[in-house]
Amino acid sequence: MSLRLRPFGRRATVLPWQPEAPAFRARYHHHALALEPLAGGGSFDSIAHALAAALKPQAQLVMLEVVRGDGPASRPSLDRWLALEGRPAPPPECREAENALEAAGFQIHVGEDAAPRQCAAITESWVRLIEELRLAGAGQLRGAAAGLIEEAELWLLRHRLLSGGAIGLRRWHATLRR
Repeated sequence: MSLRLRPFGRRATVLPWQPEAPAFRARYHHHALALEPLAGGGSFDSIAHALAAALKPQAQLVMLEVVRGDGPASRPSLDRWLALEGRPAPPPECREAENALEAAGFQIHVGEDAAPRQCAAITESWVRLIEELRLAGAGQLRGAAAGLIEEAELWLLRHRLLSGGAIGLRRWHATLRR
């Protein structure tokens, strides 16, 4: 990610982190974008507090995270999706995530259900990929078939869990109050 952002100068910083003990440069950033920060583990509480510690007062946060849905979940499907995603634990409840953000000092301005847009993007992307693969021919696919099948399983499970309501995808915009 850092290499892709290099042409934009020093205005964007990409920082690796340890999910169990996230730490960033203290009170340094004006904005933060956290895309599914729980994917590698950790708790929403520790992530929210680490982000708050890294931001200046009145800084902006945009966070996108998978949350537990209201719909029924087939335990084997959910467990398989968690394994494919490499997630050590099921996602938090939406209210639990929002409580953690507020406890860390954030005022939430927008909380949006982003699941419908992601489901549409998943379908559109796979249709486009399959068409490109069809045009490329089977010869180029032989070496990548196993990885492609695993990736398809992950995204189809994610789509099924999102559209069935077993998981949700939330986007929050918040401001650090302090």
